[in-house]
Amino acid sequence: MIMIRAALTVALALGLLVTPLTAETQQLQKVGRLGVLTGGVLTGLSLEGSPRAYALRQGLSDLGYLEGQNIVIEWRGAAGRVER
Repeated sequence: MIMIRAALTVALALGLLVTPLTAETQQLQKVGRLGVLTGGVLTGLSLEGSPRAYALRQGLSDLGYLEGQNIVIEWRGAAGRVER
């Protein structure tokens, strides 16, 4: 019984010592957030086929930003109402 208790104590101590080391090796990658404002009406179809949206994504890609991996693009439209 003493051997089992000693083995359990050693295993628990090693587990507590290893946990902080693994947490330090996992670095969280920052995810950038970019807001795009337009005066037009936004639909999913217009965002995919738009030359401007393509150019923006291509330019970001050239700089090492990939949408959904290390950058999030939030699209907003005023639906033709400039006062918004």
